[in-house]
Amino acid sequence: MLSCIPLNDGVQSEACPLNMQYFMNIKEIHFKYYSSPLKRAEYLYKKYKGNKMLMQYEGYMHEYLAYHVNKDLEENWSNSK
Repeated sequence: MLSCIPLNDGVQSEACPLNMQYFMNIKEIHFKYYSSPLKRAEYLYKKYKGNKMLMQYEGYMHEYLAYHVNKDLEENWSNSK
């Protein structure tokens, strides 16, 4: 098996293969269930405070756009706390 040696600053010089043994030792998986797609869209919108550039950066924009949220609904989410 390949091993990766970190540089002095702690950053690895190349991508390391995943150690599957780590994942095999996990006994619990935590996830959140959303009762409707709009609840998931609302969660994403509020998590990123409506910042779609950040959503894109984090890789959630494609999912968010799939929910077809209109601007009025986004305004309601922005106004509610």
